[in-house]
Amino acid sequence: MNGVGSGWEKDGIGKTPARLALTTARGLGRAGAILVVVILVTTVWGVFTRYVLRDPAVWTLPVSSYALLWCAFLAGAQTLLAGRHVRVDFLLLALRPSWRWWAELGAHVGSVVFLTVFCWQVTRLWARSLHGGYHDTSMLHVPLSLAQAVMPLGSGLMLVCAVVLLLRHWRARTSG
Repeated sequence: MNGVGSGWEKDGIGKTPARLALTTARGLGRAGAILVVVILVTTVWGVFTRYVLRDPAVWTLPVSSYALLWCAFLAGAQTLLAGRHVRVDFLLLALRPSWRWWAELGAHVGSVVFLTVFCWQVTRLWARSLHGGYHDTSMLHVPLSLAQAVMPLGSGLMLVCAVVLLLRHWRARTSG
């Protein structure tokens, strides 16, 4: 069930939506990996300027914080598709095999419900920042709508991927 590339074309969901979700999630996951390097470089630079040069670069904290935010939301869908999000598998192992499918179905439905509410809320937050013209309080004075733009994008893609996984799980039971 959890392989990123396994069986997407054969699961009955349709090649185009599944392939589009997979391709987009992989691409954004790679962008998230690049942002990890940005976080590393800015953090090392911040430590170097603070403790070696004794002249701290004040821009490093907001840059690495926003890079972390973007990294988490960009890589979330790929992590979901790969089955790498936190799961409580030992509970599944305690269930009878006939009940495991239902427990996993409940987990998929719960994920879709949670991500729907979450996506709605972060979209509202982003829209409020966009229309209110809010800026962060750092020296960079970055518009919060720019920093928060990834939240609806990433959570929306995670929602699409969660729906694809739910449909895939359902089709596996009904077709097999």
